[in-house]
Amino acid sequence: MSDEGSEENPTESGGESKGTEEEQEEENPISFTSYQLFVFVGCYLAYSLMLYNRKAFTFTLPHVIMDEHFTTYEISVIMGAQTFTYTISRFFASIATDHYPPRVMVIGGLFFTGFVTLAFSDQEDCANITILTGANGLMQGLGWPAVSKIVRSWFPPPQFGLCYALLSSAVNVIATLGPGVANALAYAYGWRFAIQIPSIISILSSGVLYYCLWDRPSDVGYEDQYSQVSAVQEHWSDLAGSEFMAFISVVYLLLFMVKTCCQDWGQQYLLQERGVSAYPAATYLAAMEVGGLVGSIFVGALTDLMVRNGVGGRDPTKSPRMIIVQLCVAGSTLFLNLFLFSINQDSTQTYMRLLGFIMGFCMYGAISLLATIAVEKAPILVTGAANAVVGLAGNLGVLAAGSPLHYVASSWDWFTAFMGVNILCLLSFVILVLGKDVKAVYTQSTGGPPRMISGSNPQSSAAKTDSEDDEGKNEGNRRTDLGC
Repeated sequence: MSDEGSEENPTESGGESKGTEEEQEEENPISFTSYQLFVFVGCYLAYSLMLYNRKAFTFTLPHVIMDEHFTTYEISVIMGAQTFTYTISRFFASIATDHYPPRVMVIGGLFFTGFVTLAFSDQEDCANITILTGANGLMQGLGWPAVSKIVRSWFPPPQFGLCYALLSSAVNVIATLGPGVANALAYAYGWRFAIQIPSIISILSSGVLYYCLWDRPSDVGYEDQYSQVSAVQEHWSDLAGSEFMAFISVVYLLLFMVKTCCQDWGQQYLLQERGVSAYPAATYLAAMEVGGLVGSIFVGALTDLMVRNGVGGRDPTKSPRMIIVQLCVAGSTLFLNLFLFSINQDSTQTYMRLLGFIMGFCMYGAISLLATIAVEKAPILVTGAANAVVGLAGNLGVLAAGSPLHYVASSWDWFTAFMGVNILCLLSFVILVLGKDVKAVYTQSTGGPPRMISGSNPQSSAAKTDSEDDEGKNEGNRRTDLGC
């Protein structure tokens, strides 16, 4: 790029960028920070309501079984239908956010989730309930990809880690408060009422959020992040064959498998192999959830500070967050071994809670940071596809931690099964250490579809031919990238 072009480009001149931002603040009666607050609160509310609607049936399950007399097989079919459709929907919805307005997706998903859940609460036939819970899973898949895309568009890297962690903490909050709220309503008014209330709130909230969410800053007169990066070519095919994306996905799969095993089968291990009674075993899992909530938020804020201060250098192909990921996985490996070998029937509840808290802190912190890095380092216009890839890896980890692990435990014992999990956790740490020099470079394969230009609208980006690129090369080097 010529010197003249560099001087004129506001994205390469800190002074001019700051001046432009100040001018926008003066022209817009609402500050950019206020818009960020509106957007984040709206995303958090929408995602939390969708989570509650998805878990409402599980939260009220004891009352459903008593009132409707469903068999264990029928319950498993109903829950399996929602899980299956949600997994498929989330993958394709993540890719769709790169091409369609995420605001419309999250608001539409929230409205139809509430509507379908409301219809489900009035059914008595198992087949109808299964169909409606499956439809609910399809609508639920629109939630996380859309809100994470919106947050990525509104918050720059020095703020993104904390915001991403806070947004994902909705899972822990709903998992902690949801059962108590749902059961209190079910005891007082019945399980149908306990499901209908959040459904109605979701439908009403979708109308309010229509005026509180925007896809990107340019929708309200501020500069997009699209114009805050260099004008590089971007396309979903950049993710294919990327060593960095493969590296992140493999570690993400392994860690999700370890986390799910500890969540779903940890209590069984403590009961059958270590002779621990039911209540102390349950407190370990509760402490792990609390540790996960605290850990995700803490490491998000810490790594934002590291990014802001340039810890680890300013290389755009590397992330200082990866240092904390390595430490968290090392901690997870250590405390998983303590969980396997040090807990017995004489262990105090304080000791078990401390182990659970630190295990959750490290495990959830590492998983949250890996997802943050994958979205943050992906080309700006294909962050949805990056979210889809790591999300698929996580779902595969959940599946592997289910029936396959139970088969190992049934064939041998839970100690053997968890020793395998321990090896996987150690393997993930080894991969992180060996791959510490892998750079976030995304190169499109020759002959692939034309890439999108950073700064263009992903819904209307136009491909240029080679001749057009050659003719406009000099002019393109001098013009500023203003997100047009």
